[in-house]
Amino acid sequence: MIAGIALGGGAGWLLDDWLDTSPTLLIICVGLGFAAGLRNVFRTAQGFSRRQPDQEQNPPPQDPPSGT
Repeated sequence: MIAGIALGGGAGWLLDDWLDTSPTLLIICVGLGFAAGLRNVFRTAQGFSRRQPDQEQNPPPQDPPSGT
């Protein structure tokens, strides 16, 4: 999430400097970076919640008891 905000802020700052539109593009790009970072957090959380039930249904195999 931090990377998205940082990249958006850097891109917005460079574009504002180049196009002389300060601080319009900086604000827009930071907002887009925040949205992209939040989307990645939700996608990661969904991936964890999908994997968890599979692990409960399929426990690891156990060694058979030794019959001595």
